[in-house]
Amino acid sequence: MLEINNVNKFYSDGIRKLHVLKNINLVVDKNDFISIQGPSGAGKSTLLHIIGGLDKPDDGNIFFNKKDIYNMKDYVLANLRNKVFGFVFQFYHLLPEFTVLENVILPGLISKNYKKKELIRKAKNILESVNMQHRFNYMPNQISGGEQQRVAIARAMILEPEILLCDEPTGNLDSNNAQHICELLTYLHNQEKQTIIIVTHQKSMSSIAKRQLFIEDGRIYQYKREV
Repeated sequence: MLEINNVNKFYSDGIRKLHVLKNINLVVDKNDFISIQGPSGAGKSTLLHIIGGLDKPDDGNIFFNKKDIYNMKDYVLANLRNKVFGFVFQFYHLLPEFTVLENVILPGLISKNYKKKELIRKAKNILESVNMQHRFNYMPNQISGGEQQRVAIARAMILEPEILLCDEPTGNLDSNNAQHICELLTYLHNQEKQTIIIVTHQKSMSSIAKRQLFIEDGRIYQYKREV
């Protein structure tokens, strides 16, 4: 369903040109569960953003269902980001002025393809599945970091994305909450048949995936090296 083909990415620091991603190739099948482990600065987040249509590569292609997403018109790519990719970030990015329930339904309101009543029903079901049914009307600052990440995952799932992209989803959590998130992602993959790609620097997070890759010096390896 997804193919990353000879992707390269460069950044300039004003003095030199940095080759951040080097000829990255990866095929993602439906119901894959992939982790990409690597140290800070290895290019993990950059790669995830390129896969999800947030950051264009300097060279190479990202094919979703055999269509190059960066050859799509802007509105088509925006629609793809909204419906096909669900994003989960390290710092949650919940809107502080909205309740837990309101944060979860927000992507559906933006898409304008769903009635609010339907979105609320779906959001409640998803929040129950991540054990947040007792927090519907709480504000983000009234719940723990682990709970906020659960809400962020529920928000990413509201439009039933084909691929869930997780950028250091446990990087801002203590070990107990991190374990809960690992269990939740495993549940989504095993029971809901969700396709998931995780990038992380944590070996414990990486180990829950069925396919464990490593990124080092801008290149992906089919095995793990010591960080």
